[in-house]
Formats: sequence, structure tokens, C-alpha cells
Amino acid sequence: MNKVLLVTALLVLLSLPMFAQEPPVGSWIVGVNAEGAVPVGDFSNASSFGIGGVAMAGYIVDPNLTLSVKAGYLRFSGKDVTVPTFNPYTLQIENTTVSGGSMNLIPILVGGRYYFMPPADMRVYGAVDAGMFSMSNGSSSTKVGVAPALGAKFKAGDKMDVDVHANYSMVFTENTTTSWVGVGIGLLFSLQ
Repeated sequence: MNKVLLVTALLVLLSLPMFAQEPPVGSWIVGVNAEGAVPVGDFSNASSFGIGGVAMAGYIVDPNLTLSVKAGYLRFSGKDVTVPTFNPYTLQIENTTVSGGSMNLIPILVGGRYYFMPPADMRVYGAVDAGMFSMSNGSSSTKVGVAPALGAKFKAGDKMDVDVHANYSMVFTENTTTSWVGVGIGLLFSLQ
């Protein structure tokens, strides 16, 4: 009985790619994601949790490769930071609390997504995006950065998928990188 169940399960798993309807090569997909982000490294000293969203358009080059353009918005709230300061009247070092400001980021990225498995109702992928990050926290600047990601998409309809991913974004600033770990969930729509 166990052997029959095992063989049946294997046949079902192997036949899933035949039933999946992926958008054809040469078609477009669009999507929107809600994003959450946790600062890491030096960036975590002045900023706390970030939240935002990203819109994406992708062109299917191959059943396993999609090229994409993304634009979004992330807002990181600031932290209160304790800074040692020298008091010239008492000639002592005292701690002063400085209120951290929020950080606004607008990423504009190009990249690619490679699927590690054939078309099916669930597909795992790796992605790399690179581009410009407009950063504003009292003063504005534009920096270059990259955002590698791992994720999965799940079939939710004939022309709709649910997309779940985690990424590690790095923006190359003057003396260090501004980095965060992000997670996102959203929807992808086929325009075939």
C-alpha cells in the first residue's frame, strides 16, 4: 500500500509542470508588493523598521528568465540615539539623547529573475536588481545599490500569481553601506 501511494505521489509531482499555464515567452507581467524592512549594520543605529511598496513590470525572455524594472517607496522611522558630549562648564562627558530622523528611499531598479524549477503551480526563484536609490533624511542624495533576493510565486488564478520574497538591499554611501533585510508579498498579473 505504501509503495502504491509513493508511486502515485511521484507521478502527480512529475506531471504538475504539464498542467501549469505560464505566460508565454515574449509576454509582459506587472506586479505590486507590500514591503517591510529591518535595517542592519550601521544603518540600524539610527533607523528602525521600514515599510513601503514596490511596483514592477517584467518581460519574459525565457520560461525561466524574466527581466524587470521596479520603482517603489520605503520609509524608515528614526531612533533616539544617545551621544556622549563634553560639557565645558563641568568638564565632564555627559550623555545626550538625540532624536533620529526618518529616512525616505525611492528605489528605481532594473534586474532579472531566474526560476530554478520548470513551470508549475509553485516556482522558486533568485533575483538580482541594481539601480538608483534616492535617499532623503533632511537632505537628499542619490546613490547606487543592489538588491539580491530569493522568493517563490504561487499560482492564484489563470493570469495571477502571489509573490513572496526576501531580499538584502545594499546602498553604497560615502563611508559605509546602508543595508537592510526586506520581506515582501504581492501579486503578479500576466498581460498575455
